[in-house]
Amino acid sequence: MTMEELTEREDFEIVPINPLRKLEKRMDMLEENTVTHRELKEMFNVARLNQQSIDDIVKLNKNMIENVSDLTNSVSNIANKMSDFLSRIEVEELPPGKEIRGITDFSDRLVKLENRLNALIIALSPKIKKPVQRPGYRPAIRPQI
Repeated sequence: MTMEELTEREDFEIVPINPLRKLEKRMDMLEENTVTHRELKEMFNVARLNQQSIDDIVKLNKNMIENVSDLTNSVSNIANKMSDFLSRIEVEELPPGKEIRGITDFSDRLVKLENRLNALIIALSPKIKKPVQRPGYRPAIRPQI
């Protein structure tokens, strides 16, 4: 059989295999790197959850800013009320030689009460020889009349 006879009976070609092998390798790589439908769904879910978290954080931040502004307004209102209150209070100083009779009487009664309490403590407790004094204790001073 000659070549012409073969050609008439069957068609054939001589094709190099290297380009076919390269195409096969490339297809394999594409199949390996291709993302499946399930993986796409997971990525979209992650993106949706991320966006939802960002929205929640933005809402919380907005609420916190509103609360802080309300707080600053309340503090400024309280400061204004305190300054108004303090401006209404008038402090009057007594001349050095004058004293109010009620204060001196009250002070005298406190001194007497303190002396009586000290005497009771001494009488009831034989272990204690002198009255117990607190650190920084100062006895009441009798005003001079």
